[in-house]
Amino acid sequence: EWVTDIECINAAGKALPPLLIFKGQNLNSGWIPPEMPDDWHYGVSENGWTSNTLGLHWLVRIFEPLTRREGVRHRRLLIADGHGSHI
Repeated sequence: EWVTDIECINAAGKALPPLLIFKGQNLNSGWIPPEMPDDWHYGVSENGWTSNTLGLHWLVRIFEPLTRREGVRHRRLLIADGHGSHI
């Protein structure tokens, strides 16, 4: 089935934990192998693609808090393609 990955890496090569989006109505813990890192995030959508709600979740729960400290000393710039959920 379809799985979407929202990920981010900065110019210095530091990557943020990804958000994996599975196709479904509810997240099944059996889809996630036990060896997956604890800081990865998971979500579901009807078609396995990102949505406005999941894009906002990624921005608020992953990008903003994990880049906030860097933003104190330097400005942050997030570049995204034209997908509707990125707006």
